[in-house]
Amino acid sequence: MNKICIILIILLFTVICSYAEGNCYGTSPGQTTGIPSQSCYERLASYHIGLQVSDGMFYIDSGLDIQFNNKTYRLRFFITSTSNTYNQVQALVQTGYATRSKIEIIYPNYAITTVTNANTTALNNINCSTNSDALGNPANMYCPIQALLIME
Repeated sequence: MNKICIILIILLFTVICSYAEGNCYGTSPGQTTGIPSQSCYERLASYHIGLQVSDGMFYIDSGLDIQFNNKTYRLRFFITSTSNTYNQVQALVQTGYATRSKIEIIYPNYAITTVTNANTTALNNINCSTNSDALGNPANMYCPIQALLIME
């Protein structure tokens, strides 16, 4: 319980320090006070949640499209079942979803950090990864959740 309180206090401080609706989409890393220099954030009022049954990966589909290496990907946030905070993140997201609350997600800035290929390398809780569909078209940019806040 103490870990959850500490995480919520840090997230509350982050929100207090940042007033913009923000993000970075790889253009201005560290542009917002309270967001780490190699991270970005999104505030989502509408989102979908899902679970990949084969490995228990929990994800949030943001509904946003992003550009990376001249390709368009759907931005998804995830946490793997091997993460120590998997249950807490999943519970917070489900609570936000059930109450139709906005959520804020902090995630790695894929423009300045390593991006892996999810078609050949398993997702981890550190790097963003891209994948493609069966025809080789860009599909999703999966970015790990570094911090999460229910806004309302």
